[in-house]
Amino acid sequence: MSFTDVACEPDGLLGDDERERFGARCDAMVGLLGQRPVSVLLCDDRRIRQLNAQWRHQDKPTDVLSFALDEADSPQIMAPEGLSLPLGDVVISTETAGRQANEHGWDLESELTFLFAHGLCHLVGHDHAEVEQAAAMASEETRLMAIFGLTRPSGLSF
Repeated sequence: MSFTDVACEPDGLLGDDERERFGARCDAMVGLLGQRPVSVLLCDDRRIRQLNAQWRHQDKPTDVLSFALDEADSPQIMAPEGLSLPLGDVVISTETAGRQANEHGWDLESELTFLFAHGLCHLVGHDHAEVEQAAAMASEETRLMAIFGLTRPSGLSF
């Protein structure tokens, strides 16, 4: 069963095979954390900058944004019987991810996997504002990355 829908804006940011592999990795991680659907948008720096300015009031590109659909905040939204409400959306800039992949010494697919794990952790309630929260979030990211034989990049500030 597929839990994620991966879209590219603009088209062609990833090849079909790369997008399929990335989608399978996303599905595996979502499957571990409750099996609720997640939408993923892979975009360029221009688009993520627009979203970052609109939703976080920071007029600059970023690597990943998460938008949780919290049932508690939206009690009027009901899932049809037998279906789950979506967990939320994760938006990743492939341009920023490409730069960070070079810094972390791995390929783009590994960086996208890490950024999705990070965004997914936010969707399920993790944060990195406080030291204790950041440690718990890093632990969960490490667990998710280990599925693919990857380790969380060292030296991150979050």
